[in-house]
Amino acid sequence: LDSASTGRGQVLILTGEPGIGKSALVDETNRLAHDQNFSALTTRCPEQEGAPPFWPWTLALTQIAKSNPELIDDLTERNRATLSSIVPALDTEDSPASASDSQFDLFMVTTNLIKSLANGSPLIITIDDLHWADSSSLKLLEHIADNIEGTKILLLCAMRDTEFDIGNALSATLASLARHPATSRIP
Repeated sequence: LDSASTGRGQVLILTGEPGIGKSALVDETNRLAHDQNFSALTTRCPEQEGAPPFWPWTLALTQIAKSNPELIDDLTERNRATLSSIVPALDTEDSPASASDSQFDLFMVTTNLIKSLANGSPLIITIDDLHWADSSSLKLLEHIADNIEGTKILLLCAMRDTEFDIGNALSATLASLARHPATSRIP
């Protein structure tokens, strides 16, 4: 929390077997963040199959839209249309702008929106059950992690400590995140 609050963005990966107390630690971290005037986005990856791609980010971005509508209002029509591809509530029928089909554009708009939210108070983004994340959500997580240096953002991801195939998207994301000096894994 201290690093993030002073503009040194951090990624924390909390791992452990089911029932060991990850949720309690996450709750306590969020309580401490609240006490230090952090803004907070809390989301989770669904265990059920059939959830749309980017579901945890859809939930987080919906929280931003509800709690900070001015940040959404400040988006260009094209960027708002791009975000509406994963947050349908942002779609407006009267918007003449066409959304970018580029995944990179979606990632940049999302990252910049999150960074805008952290311009005021520090921000903690908690993603629970990361082990259930779809590959699109994991790629977006990697992109955000690649771009939080010099920001007041703490990404706190909790996941079960289980074995994953080497080709698994989660394994690839964990390896990518491990290369960041601002990433810590807490077993």
